[in-house]
Amino acid sequence: MSLEECLGDAKSRLVMVAFVKFRDSEDAELMKILEGINKENKRLVILAVDATKNIKLAQEFNVTACPTFLFFRNRVLLGSRVTSKEEKLRKDIEKYSKVFVSMQEQHMRLDECLISAKARLVMTAFVDLKDEENTEIMHLLEDISRENKPNYLHLQIDMSFEECLSTAKARLVMVAFVNFRDPSNEDVMKLMQEISKANKRIVVMAVDASKNMALARQFNVTMYPTFIFFRNRVVVSDIILTFFTENCILLKIVAQTDGATHNLGNIVHSPVLPLTVLNLYNL
Repeated sequence: MSLEECLGDAKSRLVMVAFVKFRDSEDAELMKILEGINKENKRLVILAVDATKNIKLAQEFNVTACPTFLFFRNRVLLGSRVTSKEEKLRKDIEKYSKVFVSMQEQHMRLDECLISAKARLVMTAFVDLKDEENTEIMHLLEDISRENKPNYLHLQIDMSFEECLSTAKARLVMVAFVNFRDPSNEDVMKLMQEISKANKRIVVMAVDASKNMALARQFNVTMYPTFIFFRNRVVVSDIILTFFTENCILLKIVAQTDGATHNLGNIVHSPVLPLTVLNLYNL
């Protein structure tokens, strides 16, 4: 396989390409270190390239010394390192394991991706790829994708808030502005998941107001949780709720708003509650 094919086969996993001299005795010790790292980290793909037999490839990536390590994800070069020290390599692996990039195919629209998946189940995750707090989520997605081949088509799509509303089209969208770091957020999230499961026509989005302050100001959000309902990108109703003494309150509002074409007005007031990144259910 060519390097390009290897990078494509690795998909969203982190790839470490080692340019070494196979006949060099010092690099022989390095290969043992790489074998040990490979056994410890199943999410990491390690490719060893003999620089003496792949001069053109080395020149393509400006490799002038050995050993040189290049780090890729989704065929995108994240960084490089010239070293033979195990400690520095491990630090780089830890650093780049937290960096996620969009796939090359991501210029495709979401509907085009869904069509290409045909009858396969598609799980679409809306996350902030630059947020290190999402590292564990991305690792989980990698594991799911790897364990369920070829049943799953794994795509990463980095979309703006406006694009999310556009994708929902005529469906009702419930956007929740909350604070992810608030422990009481767990009850809010459970309720949102219940609403999502109960009504497949509703798109539920959770926005961390503390990390999206500009977006919160755009919609005059000053308290949490605040729920704003959209249809066809137009605000249908904005709702501010206190801590839910009865979960059915929001469920009733959702039922009313689902058929609404006019503004229902504001409801009650609230203490500060919680949400990080953009989460989307039932898209």
